[in-house]
Amino acid sequence: MRQLLPAYFADYWGRESEFASLRTDMQAFQRHFGPGAVRRPQRLASITTPTLVSTGRHDFICGLPLAQALFEGIPARN
Repeated sequence: MRQLLPAYFADYWGRESEFASLRTDMQAFQRHFGPGAVRRPQRLASITTPTLVSTGRHDFICGLPLAQALFEGIPARN
């Protein structure tokens, strides 16, 4: 998490001193969800607005398996 922290701020490196104690003192827990762990909530089918699902190979928040589940579960995606 300490390595990912800069990705959450627009100008992290320009304000690094402000975030120094946060980065040093933070504690984080990671839980790995494999491809079979992605579940499609039934509520996705109720989304009626056009929706763009976007991800990338290195996306650490919404990776390819989750993005695919969203794409398949939202009927108004185009």
